[in-house]
Amino acid sequence: MLGVGVMLPAYAELILPAPLSSSFSLDLQWQIQTGQRNPTDYLLLKPTYFHDYLYTVDAKGIVSAWNIFSGEKIWRQRLDVPVNSSPIASKKNIFLGTADGELIALSTQDGTIKWRKQLAGEVLSAPVLTHGQVFIKTENDELYSFERDKGHLQWVYQAGVPSVSLRIGSSPAVSDSLVVAGFSKGEVVALDQETGRKEWAQAISLSPGTGIKQVNSINATPKIKDNKIYVLAYQSDLVALDLKTGRIFWKYPVSGFTDITLANDQIFLSDESGQVWAFSASSGMVLWRQTQLKGQSLTTPVVKDSVVFVSDHHGNIIQLSAQSGQILSRFQFRSGDIMASLFLLKDRLYLYTSDGELLCYQLSRS
Repeated sequence: MLGVGVMLPAYAELILPAPLSSSFSLDLQWQIQTGQRNPTDYLLLKPTYFHDYLYTVDAKGIVSAWNIFSGEKIWRQRLDVPVNSSPIASKKNIFLGTADGELIALSTQDGTIKWRKQLAGEVLSAPVLTHGQVFIKTENDELYSFERDKGHLQWVYQAGVPSVSLRIGSSPAVSDSLVVAGFSKGEVVALDQETGRKEWAQAISLSPGTGIKQVNSINATPKIKDNKIYVLAYQSDLVALDLKTGRIFWKYPVSGFTDITLANDQIFLSDESGQVWAFSASSGMVLWRQTQLKGQSLTTPVVKDSVVFVSDHHGNIIQLSAQSGQILSRFQFRSGDIMASLFLLKDRLYLYTSDGELLCYQLSRS
């Protein structure tokens, strides 16, 4: 069922489905076991890459570097702490946060530790880099800025912690002179990158319920494009804000906790019920909604050309038309109760499974 019956903002009109795109065929190039993952934390541990190298970290703190084309292991480093968050890489360094509340910088050459800094809480999201800074957010809603080379603390912003929140962290987003973060109380805050001074704050999610119904945290990393910032909140709305002022341009009631994807002028997301949505980024108009996957746990969509890829918790990769949302194909990479986070690099689709396996598929048109 596509589109029909979707509640639209007053200013929106439903776009009729476009003709079907052709799906991609998937040819397995290589698969490797990277380490141990906690199946319940499949949203937290994801690979990162820089140029020709992939970097992974497992739940026990084993950091590995791999050749992105062949899957060959370059090096492996065992940390002395568990890890629940994804790494981020630059040319010289890999940065990651730990379950014990540390930010650690490692060399991309051999994985040796360059520096480590203690934080006030567990880290559940990947750090974010600018030219000279690394930003990292903790589970207790503190946002830190460190100097990249030596790890000198520059500033800390404390947002305050609600009584109930989801165990999923969101990373901040950076643009120009601002760093923008979503917090567990449903508030988006923009801070000056150099000083940590608050430039604006906007509450986008206010749930009056109790227990799990009072959770209104922002667990999806904000996305910035064309002086707008897009934020998805759990049990609340998808919202577009003005990057400079925090003013709300539009919002639409949809709940989710996985990241959104921006492609051209479209926003793609998987909601908490297993539906996949496409919105116009400029107007907030619903372009389509795919309901045939409802009841599934779905990963963040990734987009190549006119095709949207998602993975479900039964080991399937589903391809959808980016124009209409119609299902183009299903491919089962593994049977059983397993999920995989997806990312694309040129004509290859990479899967990182909930049991720590990394697979690389070559994409070609069917």
